[in-house]
Amino acid sequence: MLTGDNRGVANYIAARCGITDVQAGLGPLEKAAVIRALKAKGACVMMVGDGINDAPALTEADIGVTLGHASAIALDSASVAILNDDLRLINTLIKSSSRCFSIIRQNLVWAFSYNLIALPLAVSGVLHPIISALLMVTSSLVVVSNSLRLKNL
Repeated sequence: MLTGDNRGVANYIAARCGITDVQAGLGPLEKAAVIRALKAKGACVMMVGDGINDAPALTEADIGVTLGHASAIALDSASVAILNDDLRLINTLIKSSSRCFSIIRQNLVWAFSYNLIALPLAVSGVLHPIISALLMVTSSLVVVSNSLRLKNL
């Protein structure tokens, strides 16, 4: 946890949230420097902040997340904005993002498989052009149907 608050307040909040690594009394550039150091060690860093003093760190992080009532500069600096101020939604954000990337990978595998198998067969004359066209439509429908599963997130 990186915060500009004093150590007492930071330790109290961290204890309530189960956070063990706390750095308090940091300025905006110090927060960004900590994130740069973590990234230099190979870590993937998500920064959650809502104030002007969080903007450099939000920009520096791999993923910057801000909350609905954040300052305008924090909203502009972040990659993602959670529209209400419930920090528990960060877990939902991570799960939804993971599921979204999983579906994108499935769609890419399906589309590339079709293009690597059916198209060469059609071009070489092994597969009738009408059958190839039907397979292309089917491929597109599978990708769209698979993507519609994201509505249930």
